[in-house]
Amino acid sequence: MDSIGDHRALDLAIKYKTHVDTVLAHRATQLHTFGRAETDRRYQQFNKVPSLSWYDLHAPLQTALRAHCVGGAGELGHHPSQGATGG
Repeated sequence: MDSIGDHRALDLAIKYKTHVDTVLAHRATQLHTFGRAETDRRYQQFNKVPSLSWYDLHAPLQTALRAHCVGGAGELGHHPSQGATGG
């Protein structure tokens, strides 16, 4: 499970101080799927922090999307540039 992509994802998340929790959750899901335990020390270090559920991870994203995309009618998917008719 020591893929270069996993290490790169963690490196970038740490460097930019964002989505570390998402990278950890994806890694944990992969390990669980294959019935393996975490052996990478870097991931073990960050896994000491209390974990979040997928709902907790995606709730801020959904809130941001709604704030950006909700039109006057309150429908997700309506972009302000589309006008009142939606496109």
